[in-house]
Amino acid sequence: MTIPNSVTTIDNGAFAECSGLTEVTIPNSVTTIGKRQNISTQGAFYGCSGLREVTIGNSVTYIGDYAFYGCNGLIEITIPNSVTEIGSAAFKNCDKLTSVTLKDGDYIDFHKNAFEKCPIEYLYLGRKSIYGSNLCNTLKQIKIGREVEKIGALFGICNQITEVYSFNSIPPEIVIDTFSGETYQNSTLYIPKGSKTLYWLHPYWEKFVHIEEIDVEEEDISEKKATALKAYQDGMSVYDRFNNCYQSEERTDYIRAVEDNSHVAHVILDDIGNLLKKVSESSMSDEEKASYIKTLYEIEKEINTLLENNESGLLYWSYIEDADLGKGPFDAYYERLGQYKEQIDKTKTNDELNTIIAEIETDAANMESRYLNGVEDYFNKMVEHFQIVTWVGEELSKYKLQLYDLDKDIQTTITDVDNVLISDSIVNVVNLKGEKISIKSSQIKSLPKGIYIINGKKVLIR
Repeated sequence: MTIPNSVTTIDNGAFAECSGLTEVTIPNSVTTIGKRQNISTQGAFYGCSGLREVTIGNSVTYIGDYAFYGCNGLIEITIPNSVTEIGSAAFKNCDKLTSVTLKDGDYIDFHKNAFEKCPIEYLYLGRKSIYGSNLCNTLKQIKIGREVEKIGALFGICNQITEVYSFNSIPPEIVIDTFSGETYQNSTLYIPKGSKTLYWLHPYWEKFVHIEEIDVEEEDISEKKATALKAYQDGMSVYDRFNNCYQSEERTDYIRAVEDNSHVAHVILDDIGNLLKKVSESSMSDEEKASYIKTLYEIEKEINTLLENNESGLLYWSYIEDADLGKGPFDAYYERLGQYKEQIDKTKTNDELNTIIAEIETDAANMESRYLNGVEDYFNKMVEHFQIVTWVGEELSKYKLQLYDLDKDIQTTITDVDNVLISDSIVNVVNLKGEKISIKSSQIKSLPKGIYIINGKKVLIR
């Protein structure tokens, strides 16, 4: 999204919680992002969890309280030299923000918690005067521009810093708490050639145990690093698109519906087999048996047609399997993306960054063409056919009910007299009037319909 040039101020809450917003370009006409003394937590872009890329125009002077709070998609941010103040919690809880660049300029002031809970690993400071509260303790590399003259107590709690670059041959003014004791002891300070004596003579710079001189005319890699981070971000988008399909509620519901339908269908087929056996072993007439067997075989045929017909939606397992087959390659791809990110952070030349960018772009294009396009295609078909799968489930429920009614009918058709043990050729039969009848066992089924006591057992003849 590009904001029109007619806009001069972006108010608090203007785009708050717009999770679908992925990138925004703020034009040079804008001077403030959010108003001062913001008493609410709804900053201009508060909670835009899908926001991945922000370009801030060169006229912005103030980034307000909670302006980009909780923008979890942001990986890197470049603050133009026009910005002189960053408000409280402006970038708080941006839990993927690892790179921050403050372009060369006059001065800047951080308010409390401006970057709290951001996993920042790389920071470029280009301002003459830099003040503010302690930054996050995840910092690993800091680069201090040639024009920097004063730095406040910014890194006093940062104990994971391994590299500090100061490109000014005259040591900038710092205080004892500008860096932590761990940084003074364990990190390496890189300074311009010929300036080691000046740094050693400074009361606080001299606390660095490891100091090395370098050629500060080395190439500027900030822009190329930003390009590399953008390529990494685009690669993550490819992974996210796959994961959105694989982890979607639609896919979960589809799998559950397909599995349920398959289970019900096979239970019905088993029930048909049991009913066929019950009919064949019954004492009902051959005509009745033939009728029931015909009906049961017709139902079995229809069920098998549903099972075998892919167009019914019941066996769209390919939609599920395609995503499953992509899971392994995309897990490996996610690991490679992490490795690319580590290489970007460590690389110090544009040529190396160009190589990494090419690798990321090639890898992303390969994953998209070989796996992602197919997964998304099948996912869309799966969503389209979910209605058919639901219909199949409803049809199976009808068959199940039909079999239930058939079972009840068969039970009432089979005479209970078959369950009476008759061992004598002559049996004693008593009707409900108490009248005794002595007949041969072969004549029992010729009795009028009714309830009898045969050999001491109640029998219903229908």
